Amino acid sequence: MAKHMGPIAKVIVKKAAAKSSSPAQFISLLAQEMPDGPQRTQLITEFHV
Repeated sequence: MAKHMGPIAKVIVKKAAAKSSSPAQFISLLAQEMPDGPQRTQLITEFHV
């Protein structure tokens, strides 16, 4: 994620971790912050969200 979003990824991950109550919710929150495209699709697909 950091590769695609840069330094802000660390902040996004911390916020998503604080808000989520399950791994699926965590991945969903991360995906919402990513721009539409192949990386977002790959994240959702790999974690079956």
